[in-house]
Amino acid sequence: IRVAEDLATLDAIAGGRARLGVGLGYQPADFDMFGIDASKRVEIFEECMAVLRHCFSGERFSYTGKHYHVENVRMTPRPIAQPTPIWIGAWAPQAVRRAGALGDAWVIGPSASLSDVEPLVDVYHEAAARAGVKPKLVLMRDGWVANTRREADEVYGPEVMTAYQDYWQNRALAFQGIESKSAFTLENLAVDRIIMGTPEDCVEQLKRWQQVIGADEVMLRLRHAHSGGPPHARIMNAIELFGREVIPAL
Repeated sequence: IRVAEDLATLDAIAGGRARLGVGLGYQPADFDMFGIDASKRVEIFEECMAVLRHCFSGERFSYTGKHYHVENVRMTPRPIAQPTPIWIGAWAPQAVRRAGALGDAWVIGPSASLSDVEPLVDVYHEAAARAGVKPKLVLMRDGWVANTRREADEVYGPEVMTAYQDYWQNRALAFQGIESKSAFTLENLAVDRIIMGTPEDCVEQLKRWQQVIGADEVMLRLRHAHSGGPPHARIMNAIELFGREVIPAL
């Protein structure tokens, strides 16, 4: 309910443009921090989705599940956007089906490769069709645009590789096929995974993704919490360059 209230506040500030992004999670530390049994995360997630939908409706409701009990609640004001969009991030086939059944969009994991994502597109569309949901593909990518590819590698490469090293060590699905540390290089991982390089490089890479999966929207992640970088000034420069030379060419 607190999440729903926060989203409604943000949506009022944003004039109806807010989107709620949610995901199941996979790292044990995240669940341990809140004392949650990770083996029950799917049923907890599905109950949370049900409560959120009730809250966003603006109608009075009661809800009883295995993990949550809500009695005679009405959340006001409700978000401006109706129905309120909930975007679900997912990597594995079952999670992608869940996104199709419960969400308003599937946010494609930012570090999954094109070859991993391509077969999941049909999985998502089939699940959305069964649920009577209009499908929406949101391509989330790690990325960086610079004047040269060398500059992109030097500025962004160490930051994204620090994040990927952490994902790999925590057995993130996108990296489970990489067994050797010697293969864990920017050169190997960037291809069909990271959007980076000159504006022309980024346009070419995004068009390749679009041709294969047909994304409706794109989200670009420029900063990584694992390293704290790149510096803010460089991020702003990259955003300006992306807006000036990449977006108009798409």
